[in-house]
Amino acid sequence: MRWLPYLNAILVVTLISVGAFFFFFSRGENEILTIHPRIERSELPKSAFSEPEDHDLGTGPFALNWVPPLMQLPDLRGELQFFGQNGRPDATSGKPAYHLGLKGSGEVCSVQENGRIYLVYSEGGYTFSPDNQPTPLWLEICASGANTLSLYVKMLDEKGGFVSSPQPLRQLTLSAQEFPRSQTMAWELGGYRVDSTLLVRQKARWIGSDRFLEMHGGDEYIHTVGRERIDFLSGETLYSCFIGLGDFLVWKNERWHTPMKGESSEGLPILCVRKIDEKIMSLELWDGPGRSKANLSLIRAKDHNKMPNLSQEFKFVGAKTWAQFIVECRKGGRLILKPNDWLVLTQEGWKKLESAEQIDEYVGGSLVGPLFILDKRLTQNGRQVLVGHLFNLTRTEVEEIELEASTNNSLANFYRAIPLEPPIKPILLEGTEE
Repeated sequence: MRWLPYLNAILVVTLISVGAFFFFFSRGENEILTIHPRIERSELPKSAFSEPEDHDLGTGPFALNWVPPLMQLPDLRGELQFFGQNGRPDATSGKPAYHLGLKGSGEVCSVQENGRIYLVYSEGGYTFSPDNQPTPLWLEICASGANTLSLYVKMLDEKGGFVSSPQPLRQLTLSAQEFPRSQTMAWELGGYRVDSTLLVRQKARWIGSDRFLEMHGGDEYIHTVGRERIDFLSGETLYSCFIGLGDFLVWKNERWHTPMKGESSEGLPILCVRKIDEKIMSLELWDGPGRSKANLSLIRAKDHNKMPNLSQEFKFVGAKTWAQFIVECRKGGRLILKPNDWLVLTQEGWKKLESAEQIDEYVGGSLVGPLFILDKRLTQNGRQVLVGHLFNLTRTEVEEIELEASTNNSLANFYRAIPLEPPIKPILLEGTEE
């Protein structure tokens, strides 16, 4: 047992040496990591989806070399919303548009099939790229159904290559849902809040068919044939639009107008006719993106003014020449008329339209009143008759008028023999001028 004391001494020395070794080694390591840290400066990433390349952590035998993980597609299944397809009637003429929303930001945008919608990621979450400027992350529509929409999620890595994993996040299918009320109610048109009373505040009046333009408008107003006239008041200016079942008006430059052939209405509010019956016209008002729709209606305006009785207003005195006729007006004195002359009943009496400017005023609606147009002179049963037609105040009704010369009028009897057609040479009667 003499060797036991020596063995105990050796064990004590060994333990003391090992403890001292670990104590000094641990202290040295802490000094390396704490007192002499490696300070790195890196620029901001080139995009929201890239990371700095150099990520060495520490030095010495315990240094860590950070290897960047492979980029993956973001999970947008809980972020994207589908609000259906653009239901505007003008959308069917081209590619349909689909409404997409982001839950986090509450934003909504429209995209056509095969179009791209770019996304931006920040600390607050995902937003749509301003003005749809390109970013490394975007969406593409690939298929649609009655109430579903399928789209691709595409992304580029820091080297410009496509990110393709994880596979389940590459193609998403969304179910349609209704727009939130905040997206459909708060919008205005021409300074008026959009609701069922909008047309009343725009001073809109459904007049009906404009018989005057249908008969005398010519090629310039051929689009009015078979359509309904609606008058609007913009400030103090009255203007008219013509629309039929299935047609629509476009809101542009603070007023409604009928789109010309080939004119695009994309992005502009439109007013569509859905139904027309004897008394009520039903319409739909769509905003520019096709997200909000308001149901409106117009009641047909009635003209309570009676047609003037021309047999009491006019007195056919007789013919001055083969194409000039003398007519006495109860409100306007004696007039010399010829075929295609126009007479408008104003507050001052019957006014003969003798200039192109006056005719344009009546056609445009700034000059209003019953209109009599003289067509021709006939001889019926040996008596002279002036034939014309009369339009009511709103130009929605027209009547054929015959003015017969009085048999006991000496002037009418004196000119009874004037031919209906012009002779080769003018015939001058005694007491008349050429």
